[in-house]
Amino acid sequence: MTQHYFFYKKNIQIKKMKKEIQFLKDQVFKLRGKQNEDKVHQQQSMVPIMKIFSSEQLKKLSGSKPTWTPSDIVKALTIRSINLKAYETMSKIWNVPLPSTRTLRSWMKGFTCSPGIFTDILEIMKKNSNVGTIFELAVLLFDEMNVDSRVVLDTTFDKVENYKKVQVAQIRELCSNWKQPIYYDFDTNMNKEILLRILSALTESGYVTCAIVSDLGGENRGLWNELQISPEKTSFSNPHSPQDLIFVLADVPHQMKNLRNHLLDDGVIFKNGTTFGKPLLENMIQMDNGLELKLCPKLTHRILDIKGSERMRVRPAIQLLSNHTAMLALKLFPTQQEISNFFKIINDGFDVLNSRSKKNTNPLKSGFGVNFANLIKLRKLLYSIRFLTKTKKVPKKALLPCQVGFIVSINSVIKLYEYFKKRFGIEYILTSRLNQDSLESFFSVIRSFNGLYANPTPPEFRYRLRLIILGGRIRPPKNGNVAFEDSDLMFISSQLLSKNPKLKYLYNY
Repeated sequence: MTQHYFFYKKNIQIKKMKKEIQFLKDQVFKLRGKQNEDKVHQQQSMVPIMKIFSSEQLKKLSGSKPTWTPSDIVKALTIRSINLKAYETMSKIWNVPLPSTRTLRSWMKGFTCSPGIFTDILEIMKKNSNVGTIFELAVLLFDEMNVDSRVVLDTTFDKVENYKKVQVAQIRELCSNWKQPIYYDFDTNMNKEILLRILSALTESGYVTCAIVSDLGGENRGLWNELQISPEKTSFSNPHSPQDLIFVLADVPHQMKNLRNHLLDDGVIFKNGTTFGKPLLENMIQMDNGLELKLCPKLTHRILDIKGSERMRVRPAIQLLSNHTAMLALKLFPTQQEISNFFKIINDGFDVLNSRSKKNTNPLKSGFGVNFANLIKLRKLLYSIRFLTKTKKVPKKALLPCQVGFIVSINSVIKLYEYFKKRFGIEYILTSRLNQDSLESFFSVIRSFNGLYANPTPPEFRYRLRLIILGGRIRPPKNGNVAFEDSDLMFISSQLLSKNPKLKYLYNY
């Protein structure tokens, strides 16, 4: 009896335990299902984060040690090049997964950014070029920028430096948006020897240099004389590729500013003897203020009395030499249509020479390919007018450099379009890519690092240039001297480096 009761009790315990086991199995099953749901939910919640952060950044967020890729470094350098304090705030206080500044310095250490031609960058471009296509048509821009002339020690090269200016050469693609600094040197004027060395390096890298663009300062006019450039001869053969013609242009926005300056400072005379200048423009403003509805609200005394560094800005010159001024002149002086025609022809010609899209609501601002008549009118006007001397107010015998520069640019644009339409079958040219706006924007970015100081020292310039080249996506300040059409500065070196990790060894990282 006792044994029977013992087994009976054990069976009850076994049944109870089986029920508990089954209950626990059901709980485990439910928990596993919930765990799977949580994993799916977590993965779905990570999708937006994965779009923002790279895999190595996600590793750092999870506490693992990341192995930073060139793409991560390029993105980090872009933020770092904007502001160091902002970068440290994002990294240390906001805990954004970014490489340390020490890591960035070690990556940048191999790229010393020495003066001269950037052979490493051209090597990268050579490995990624599409030889024989329109995407290798390069426009060479060069200009100089003032630097702080104080005596400073450059610790990178262990030498004392004392320079006043830096010459920078940049190439940009005629048929796409990329651009790239490829040369700089301090206290150096662009001459034929340096130009031919740059052209040789570009040719060896597989690029067809179709044009060179500069302002018409005294040194650059000397270069034009060396190349024998004139309104009749606006191109020369590439010595390293004789079948290729290189067309020469003067920066059109610079010429607009110079025309405005001579108009306000000296005055202009037409073939029929009509003269006008700043006094007539002041009279026009006074008469426009007396009208019930102002025809030209942007024409103000502030635009006429512009001085100092404000004369470097393009927008005031465009506002003065505009269609609105032409309409006001026609309204006030209907018997002197040559005055209104002066403003209208210059305005229309500038629109054609500064096109930024294939199609525009203003046909003159569409891609160049049909608006030859407007350029021919502008060329005829520039040949016919003469500016007055400052003291005696008599007509100058020769054309001014800004007139010659405008005429050379007009002839070059027409010939360049016809030449490459025949060679590559291009339909149109965005003529804004044949001016120096992208280079001026680059200078604005360099200066924007400097806070209250207008110009960097030579070591500061070199360091900022290196940051920008490797980071590559920086928007220029809104108050720059020129309008900027792209969303950012797209330097091809940073793009190629971020896409191909193997290319980092060209920088000896």
